[in-house]
Amino acid sequence: MMTSAVELARNSGAKHIGVNAEDASRTRMDYLIEFAEAAKKFRRSKIPYCDTLGYDGPLRFYDRVGEIAEKIKLPIELTAMVILEWLLQRLLPAPSSD
Repeated sequence: MMTSAVELARNSGAKHIGVNAEDASRTRMDYLIEFAEAAKKFRRSKIPYCDTLGYDGPLRFYDRVGEIAEKIKLPIELTAMVILEWLLQRLLPAPSSD
């Protein structure tokens, strides 16, 4: 579906075309790599990986992004809204009631 949409946009004269793996953290890895490889064929210079719901913890995020980067040999553009919050909750002491 993404490839046909990109092809239609290109044939319609679009100058800049983006693709996005919006729910990458909840997507099966085999499909995500297939998506990334298809995007690469359309000359994408980087592949987006989004985890806007915080589905991935830092280690899973690291493993999945690393696997994609290793297989497709392109930079990964990261969107992870919740990882910073997750890390801060574990690294900073809880506020005291004093």
